[in-house]
Amino acid sequence: MKKTVRTFLLLLSVCLLLAIVSCNTEGQKAYTAYTVTFESNGGTPVLPVKSSQSTGKIEKPADPEKDGYTFGGWYGDRELKKVFIFENVIEENTTLYAKWKKNYAVSFVTSGGSDIESYDTATISNPPHSARMFYSLKNWYTDPSFEAAFRVTFPYEVTADTVFYAEWTLNDNTDDLQFIKQGNYYYVSGLTGNGGSIVIPSSLDNARVAGIDANAFKGTEKLTDILIPSAVADIGADAFLDCYKLKNVVIEGENLKSIGARAFSGCIELESISIPGSVTSIGEYAFYNCQSITGALDLPDGLVNIEKYAFYDCASFTGNITIPAAVTGIGEAAFYNCSGLTGNIVFPQGLISIGAGAFARCGGLSEIEIPASISDIGNQAFLDCGNLEAINVNAANVNYSSINGVLQSKDNTVLIAYPAAKLGDYIIPDSIRTINEFAFSGCVALSGITFGSGITEIGGSAFFNCSALTDVVIPQGVISVGSYAFSGCVGLESVSIGRGVKIIGDSAFSGCTDLTGITISRAVESIGSRAFKDCNSLVSINVNLYNSNYTSIDGVLFSKSGKTLYVYPAGKSGAYEVRNDVNIIFDYAFENCKGLSAITFSGNSLDLIGKNAFSGCTGLTAVSLPDSLSTVSDGVFDGCSNITVISLPENLISIGHHAFSNCALLVTIILPQTLSSIGNYAFNHCKSLRSITIPSSVNSLGYFAFSFCDNLTINIPAQIPSNWDINWNPDNRPVIVIG
Repeated sequence: MKKTVRTFLLLLSVCLLLAIVSCNTEGQKAYTAYTVTFESNGGTPVLPVKSSQSTGKIEKPADPEKDGYTFGGWYGDRELKKVFIFENVIEENTTLYAKWKKNYAVSFVTSGGSDIESYDTATISNPPHSARMFYSLKNWYTDPSFEAAFRVTFPYEVTADTVFYAEWTLNDNTDDLQFIKQGNYYYVSGLTGNGGSIVIPSSLDNARVAGIDANAFKGTEKLTDILIPSAVADIGADAFLDCYKLKNVVIEGENLKSIGARAFSGCIELESISIPGSVTSIGEYAFYNCQSITGALDLPDGLVNIEKYAFYDCASFTGNITIPAAVTGIGEAAFYNCSGLTGNIVFPQGLISIGAGAFARCGGLSEIEIPASISDIGNQAFLDCGNLEAINVNAANVNYSSINGVLQSKDNTVLIAYPAAKLGDYIIPDSIRTINEFAFSGCVALSGITFGSGITEIGGSAFFNCSALTDVVIPQGVISVGSYAFSGCVGLESVSIGRGVKIIGDSAFSGCTDLTGITISRAVESIGSRAFKDCNSLVSINVNLYNSNYTSIDGVLFSKSGKTLYVYPAGKSGAYEVRNDVNIIFDYAFENCKGLSAITFSGNSLDLIGKNAFSGCTGLTAVSLPDSLSTVSDGVFDGCSNITVISLPENLISIGHHAFSNCALLVTIILPQTLSSIGNYAFNHCKSLRSITIPSSVNSLGYFAFSFCDNLTINIPAQIPSNWDINWNPDNRPVIVIG
């Protein structure tokens, strides 16, 4: 019985399914497939298609193309009256006909907006896009009169060659700004809105907006562009200071009189600004570090003074520069590093002073003309002008002269500046008594120098970085060689110091890497700090036997008594033993002596090792300091990156700042119980140091004393003195309390 029921139900299901399928099949209509052909009327051909049997429709083909025309759609009749609708069912074989619209040339006058390229078309569907800073596009017209009859609505059918004219409206940012009233006028005092491109209004409440107040936009990050109307006469001090997103400044009209101190200082992305001819005052640091301003620097004709640092580091200015006729003074570093300025500078008659460094590092300048009116030229005024070939002086000038393009005092006793691009050797005239500071600095083309017989003083940095010099003979009449006088003369191999020289300044020959030997003459009374620093080939410093202040022992410079060691030549290599009668090792004595492989101290008479005495001695691996020392001076072993072990004196009292900083391989050091102070950064970057115990005697511990000691555990006494700096352990290295 159950089997019979199951069979009946199965047969019933099959019958119902067949009935449903039959009903669906009867509900579908089968369409006849008709052929649709396309007549392109001179356009590119379109292949015939069959209409769909399931929908009776065809899909729209790709538009054909025809030179000089725009496709206007498919039509069902030759007369092009009936637009064909592709959603309709095809009921017979059909031919469709292409409609074409003749193209005409269209061009655009954007009136200050971004350009739009001309093209040919029959229809403009949407308003063309053009952008203009500070403006919004209002309408397009077919006539420059902007009369309503010529206003364009879109889509627009073009029936002839047509020019379109853009109409703009000036943006109104009044609500985005703050104002203060001073007397009868308003001044912009700040920004309240979202920033971006801002237009300052000419008036507010029927009163003129006459200026931008001091600090108005100072440090504003949101300001990118600003339009200053002709109503504004004054831009206050610091008005746009450090607006580092500001790119464009447009100043309208010729009414602006003054640009205050630091007004645009630090606007590092400022690309364009045009200073109106009406401006008479540009304050100090006004455009300091505006390094992105491009184009020519056109100074206003009415300008009277160019204050110090006014255009400092405006390196992207290009072309010649003309100093206006009314200018009487150019301040210190006014055009420092304006490296894009080129050509000659002709200063106006009436200019009185050129400040120190005024045109330093203006590498594109080639020639300078000094007028008769100049009475003061500051030091380094034309320093590092790498293409400068001549500095010429008007013969009527009563303060300065020029011989073969070299700037000198009028009486020809002081050589002030030698053009950096002059080639070859130079013979200094016998009339010259003093070579000014930086006189030849950076003259890399100077291959030889002969000193005149009258010279008594070589100024500081006088031949700094004259890298082509190979030998120098300092005449006997010279009394002093200034600090850094020959520093960086990397090609200098030989120096003869005249017997009259009494003073050799700090770092006088530092960085003369090819210098192998030098002899200190009889009269020398003073040799400055680091006089021979980084003379990496120097193996011997010899001293005249009759010198009463210095002596040389095995090529090492000592005091006459031998008790003070002044300089160990950086080119010497191997181990060195400090004599037992030496009391003092002078500051920087062994600095950067990378060939020094070991240092030992005989006897117990050494009282002091000066600051940085062994800094940078990367050849040292172990040091044992004598017990006679009570102090480890600042930076003594700073940068001795291969030292692994240091033994300190048993009676040591203090460790100076940076004393063992950057001793990256230092593994162990024991601090004596007598120690009372450890300086700032004393063990900074001692990355291999694993353990150190600070004795209870230490009552002063400097900040960052153990910074970047990545593997260090610090043992400290139970009671920490109040004089320990709060940041003595800035990296929170593990601490163990002992005792």
